[in-house]
Amino acid sequence: MQRVYVKDRPPISTSQNQNINYDEVQPYVPGQPSYNDRPTCVAEHKPIPKPPVQKPIIQQHTGTIKKFDVNKHYGFINCDRTNKSIFFHITSLLNGIIPHEGDRVTFIIEDSDRGLRANNIKIK
Repeated sequence: MQRVYVKDRPPISTSQNQNINYDEVQPYVPGQPSYNDRPTCVAEHKPIPKPPVQKPIIQQHTGTIKKFDVNKHYGFINCDRTNKSIFFHITSLLNGIIPHEGDRVTFIIEDSDRGLRANNIKIK
C-alpha cells in the first residue's frame, strides 16, 4: 500500500479512497516550503491614520456691497483684496441692518458646498 503525506494532514491510504488524483496532492518534504506553508491570515487590519486637518486661516476682508436683493435675501460683495464678487445671504449679517449698494463692509470668506461665501458681515 502506498501512502502520500501532506503537511498537517494524516496519511491518505489508497485503499480508503480509490479516486485520488496524485497530480493535485503536494508531497510534504521537511525543510522545504510547500503550498500549505503560506500564511493563514492576512496582516492585521489597522485603521489608516488620517492626516491632521489644517484649520483655515481666518482673514478679515473689506469690500463694498455690489448688489443685494431684498426679496430673495441674498447679494454680492465686491472684495477689495481679490476684486471678485463674493456671494452672501442675509443670515450672514451680524448687525441685522439691511445693506444697500455701495455700503462698506468687513467680512470673512468661507468655503461652502456651492463655492466661496461671505460670512460674519459687518456694515461700517
